[in-house]
Amino acid sequence: MNPEINMGAYSVSKASLIILSQLLAVEWAKYNIRVNVVCPRPVEIPMIKESFETPDLLAARVEGVPLGRFGRPEEVAKLVAFLAFDDSSNITGEYIVIDGGSARSIYYLVEKLGGRDKKK
Repeated sequence: MNPEINMGAYSVSKASLIILSQLLAVEWAKYNIRVNVVCPRPVEIPMIKESFETPDLLAARVEGVPLGRFGRPEEVAKLVAFLAFDDSSNITGEYIVIDGGSARSIYYLVEKLGGRDKKK
């Protein structure tokens, strides 16, 4: 997880939930209780379109996702279902980011902003 500029309370609360889940995962493992965090974003829901002032800003945000699109709600649901069933019985204390590569894309975004990808 990375802090988000102008989103101090959001960043701190998300980090706190991740640490709490890791602590609970270790403490509750003896009861066969697994604790994981799913971190989806950006996800294609009506609210996301409303959060951008213009279609151009929305398009620019989509372009900033390395996979070239927002996630779909059903993709998040499938991840949650996977974590709920026995196929993931040895996964606990993890936070799983489902974001098309956005959280790891600073170099990708720098190239986009610098126009380097257009020269290829």
